[in-house]
Amino acid sequence: NLQGVVALSDTRLVVVKYFDGALYRIDLDPQAPQGRTITPIADATARLGSKMILDGNRLVVPDEDGLSVVELDAEATRGTVITQMRNPSFHDATGVARVGDRYLVVNAGWNDPPPYTISSVPVTS
Repeated sequence: NLQGVVALSDTRLVVVKYFDGALYRIDLDPQAPQGRTITPIADATARLGSKMILDGNRLVVPDEDGLSVVELDAEATRGTVITQMRNPSFHDATGVARVGDRYLVVNAGWNDPPPYTISSVPVTS
């Protein structure tokens, strides 16, 4: 059920669980059981979250209704949803990229036939 993976460093990842939007920090450590430690990120979820990106210390998570922007603390143990971007052009958002001062959002339209579309919206400050 994991949909998005973002590398915070060579040994630290953040993932989103699709159905409930729970965020987890994964620390890769050969000394840890199974080579990793998984820590829930408190206080922030992005239900139906998908292929997210890291924009500074913020996760930008497509969540089928648009984008959820989550600010992480320094250790990625706590997050705060600072905005949920909604736009009439969004239709089952499943991916995002940042280009300059814009987010490009992939609209999958799961119940519609291709071609899928791309929306362009300004980056939030």
